[in-house]
Amino acid sequence: MNKFYSLILFLIALKCYSKILLFLKDRLNSYHKKEWYKYAFLSRKHLVQLSIGDFEDWCCYFLERQDYSDVSIVSTWNDNKYKTITCKKDNTEVYVWCKLTSEVEEISDSYGTVGRPDLQKFIGTIEHDNITQGIVITTGDFTSEALDYVKNLPERFSITLYDGIALSKYHRKIREKEVAMLLQQNI
Repeated sequence: MNKFYSLILFLIALKCYSKILLFLKDRLNSYHKKEWYKYAFLSRKHLVQLSIGDFEDWCCYFLERQDYSDVSIVSTWNDNKYKTITCKKDNTEVYVWCKLTSEVEEISDSYGTVGRPDLQKFIGTIEHDNITQGIVITTGDFTSEALDYVKNLPERFSITLYDGIALSKYHRKIREKEVAMLLQQNI
């Protein structure tokens, strides 16, 4: 009877050990994935695969690499699909709006869009808070109406738009610069 209880305790301990190992494996994979998204040369296809939390972390990393300071996430709205980040550049407050879109059709390489109504909400927010500089980051594309809207804003607003393609290009430039600096340090 004693052997039976020992066997049951051993099986329970083995099951707990297995669960702990699975948990640690998931944590390690998540950490590796986050680090890969920061340091790898990425395409838009990679970025749309991020969770909203990973995308907001990546946007903060991206902004910091462009010499923005005091980068922090301040709000989430519309079913957790939009993130608002505040940061500073040259002591000027900047609002950043991040929108993670999904790939609509792989064959045509088409992605979700950000339209004029979305940008109007963002501009309304920054105007309400007396902010004049803003950045919109999306993995998708901007509609022509959205681009026209930003182009025709009053001059007091300075809005920078990063669609998925521009985002990948800028990130690639940042990584190339960092790699070049690392190579110079090693020489």
